Amino acid sequence: MYKIYLAGSFGRKAELRDYALRLWMAGYTVVSRWLIGHHEIPDIEDPEFVARAAEFSQADYQNLLEADTFILFTEDPKNPSGKNRGGRHVELGIALERARQNQCIAIYIIGPFENAFTAHPSTVHFPDFQTFASSQGIPE
Repeated sequence: MYKIYLAGSFGRKAELRDYALRLWMAGYTVVSRWLIGHHEIPDIEDPEFVARAAEFSQADYQNLLEADTFILFTEDPKNPSGKNRGGRHVELGIALERARQNQCIAIYIIGPFENAFTAHPSTVHFPDFQTFASSQGIPE
């Protein structure tokens, strides 16, 4: 069965956990540890920042390498509250490179087009999770 990495804004963590649960109940494996762990990165001025950020980025990178499916939940580019550190954009870059290397990764974008890379030809776009779930036969 597919191993899925869910990427999105940290502020949407609870929402993405709900989607992860639906995927899991449909038989998929969600490998995004950031959804279940204490992935709170301290403020950049905090002395713990570098150590914690390095630990989390390494774990997320390993999860990305495990996945054969990448799902990015985008933000409305006109909404400034959706802007934050942007790790999801780096994760999309890693997924695109894996697809370029033919590492059997499907890339889905859920939500509005956020930047040029969310319209890349290697991606499949859905306006919302329900439309994606329906297309995959995932029950509500």
